[in-house]
Amino acid sequence: MLTGSIGGIILLIVLGLLSLAVYFLPAIVATIRRHHNFAAIFVLNILVGWTFVGWVVALVWSFTAVDENKSAQTAGTRKIILAVTGIVGALVLIVALFVGGIAFFVFHTIGSSDAANTARTYLRNNETLKQDIGEVKDFGSFVTGNINVSNGDGVATLYLKVMGEKRNVNARVDLLYRDNRAWRVTGASYDRDGQTIDLIQAYGSDPSASPSPVK
Repeated sequence: MLTGSIGGIILLIVLGLLSLAVYFLPAIVATIRRHHNFAAIFVLNILVGWTFVGWVVALVWSFTAVDENKSAQTAGTRKIILAVTGIVGALVLIVALFVGGIAFFVFHTIGSSDAANTARTYLRNNETLKQDIGEVKDFGSFVTGNINVSNGDGVATLYLKVMGEKRNVNARVDLLYRDNRAWRVTGASYDRDGQTIDLIQAYGSDPSASPSPVK
């Protein structure tokens, strides 16, 4: 779970940086070529690059002929813009890492909780689920939802990706916590082809409905 979560966050950061590089490709080309209209290309890239047509126009413009005399005159402006862009980029990266760190902490805390372990055990042992997706092989790296515990009581609603032999499904598990006892599953379902399939049964009628506590 820990390795998968770190890998997912790193992948998101890498994809984000690559997306920024592609988006600002016209400005990057204009910078490398020392284009005399660098400032205008940069502004066009920022303001209308998201329209694709604007991005293509800015990219084509960045490949047009360079006036060396005008390029020398705008060198100071180009340096200022690059410096400001570098500072903004660094701040964006710091914020991204900070937000990613918070997200990782939240996901890891929920995913490694007793409630999440109880939910996994329930889903892994549920006969109705296994008849549909086969034996449960694994679960997704991220467990989302919320866990609220206060004065020895608590409730939780968790969302997990379940990977079976036949198919993968998204499941929801509701749990209850009373008087510092083990978490108990009070509701469970999963989505299949746009339909919500209920998994829960009354306690005592099916062993899979109340799994052994996981500590």
